[in-house]
Amino acid sequence: MKMVRTFADSKSKYVLYALVCFIILIFGISKNGFSSHSWQFWLGQAFLITAILWLVLLMISARNRFIGRTAPEFNTALLSELDDREKSYFTFTENGFSFSTPSNKSTEICWSEIESVNAWVEDQIVADEMLCIRIDLLNNRFLEFDEITPGFLQFLTICHQKLSCFPDGWVERLNGMMQRKMQLFHK
Repeated sequence: MKMVRTFADSKSKYVLYALVCFIILIFGISKNGFSSHSWQFWLGQAFLITAILWLVLLMISARNRFIGRTAPEFNTALLSELDDREKSYFTFTENGFSFSTPSNKSTEICWSEIESVNAWVEDQIVADEMLCIRIDLLNNRFLEFDEITPGFLQFLTICHQKLSCFPDGWVERLNGMMQRKMQLFHK
């Protein structure tokens, strides 16, 4: 089965990238001619040719599908990608949830065991801030995870329904740096 990659960009953007690389390539050759003996010049030209070929192959490949951000299928493709990514570590029941890691370690937690839920924002070197959650449980146990944990959004939605206590606008306050740490629930 052939995997199709969906790009949420229009093809014209990649045509523009290839065109810019081509113009720089032609300008460099016309300015220096083919008689340039500088290896740095020819290395730069080889890089531009490689970039142009990669962009053209990316655009003509049957494995790639380009949809613009305004296309009707954009929302469907985005939701499908989120569904694939959200193969949750969480399984929910009426009385609680279980948290399973990729190494198949599982922890069962009842809603009644939760003593507090805290959220904070951690600064990241490579990306922007990361939203983190810590759930304090009975017997000095706790569970910590962040927004890249599969099922994070689903967990927040269900936890908010079950504990019915999260303050309004808490995510915006954390992301807006009005607060760096916030208690969402406490028994």
